[in-house]
Amino acid sequence: MSLFNNRCCCGKYKINSLKENKTLSPLNQNSLNEQESIKLIFNFEHKLGSSQSEFRDNNVYHAYWKNVNKCVALKVSRYDTSERKRFIKRELHVLQHFARVPINDKDRIISMIGSKLIAETTTTLNGQESRTNIMYFALELGGKDLHSYFVEKTKKRGVNKEEHLIKIARGAALSIKQFHRHFNTSVITSNTEISTKVHGLKKFRAPEIRGENPQGFKVNRKADIWAFGLMIYGLLKKKGDEEQPNDRELINSVRISLGDYSELNNELKEYLSNTESNSFLDRVIKGCLQLEVDIRPSINAIADFLNEECNGFEYEQEFLNNEDIKWCNEN
Repeated sequence: MSLFNNRCCCGKYKINSLKENKTLSPLNQNSLNEQESIKLIFNFEHKLGSSQSEFRDNNVYHAYWKNVNKCVALKVSRYDTSERKRFIKRELHVLQHFARVPINDKDRIISMIGSKLIAETTTTLNGQESRTNIMYFALELGGKDLHSYFVEKTKKRGVNKEEHLIKIARGAALSIKQFHRHFNTSVITSNTEISTKVHGLKKFRAPEIRGENPQGFKVNRKADIWAFGLMIYGLLKKKGDEEQPNDRELINSVRISLGDYSELNNELKEYLSNTESNSFLDRVIKGCLQLEVDIRPSINAIADFLNEECNGFEYEQEFLNNEDIKWCNEN
């Protein structure tokens, strides 16, 4: 039991508030001394991350693993349509792979503790009952979501916003680099470059994988580079210090969820053409947001640039002619 007097391990929630319980299978049946299942208690009100998720049937909750006094993240996903099943199977494949990887080669990637597919009875609004398969993943509990963490840190006196964001970008780049080292494709998929139905937050989708395509899209690592750049752009250009999105951001988020990227496209077009936006981070972001997929930098080049091991990207070669430029290696 926690030292916080009848609270979970991290002290955030009272034990008596955790009314739900689920029993999952451990990743390695021999990894637990008692070889028993993972018994979790949680509350559906204790959701992790942003409440503005575009996936109503795919949420993550804070959970307490009482018999080992450990707090974990419990990811809950409906396992019903063929599209959801494909996505969850890929996700399980990726998590199982990294569970076998040495810790020093995955220290930036959250690990899976256990999982289970459970058939549950749900009640519709009109009172009818139906059986639905739900996939549960028990994952390592990370810290705050990136947006909240950034806002909290930059509120403190003396913290330079851009310098702090560079540190965040370095960490995020290392995470993607570790993933790409093991999978010759995007974080979105799990095999080689394949034709796939695209999953993931719509607002971070690269132009080449937006819209509807019944045959699917060819998705590769460069889709992750766009998402990385857009994430850093959003934090760098955010106005104010509020954790919650403002009205304009919410409206644009709804438009994007409906497939309308016009406002985002116009904003990025203006940004990319603005020659005054040329700071250290601007150069990284502009490289990531290149419409021409092949000239977006690799995650290796981005990591090297952020660590100041090089100082020029391929997309900059046409207007950077300084002999002192050390071009970033794209391999």
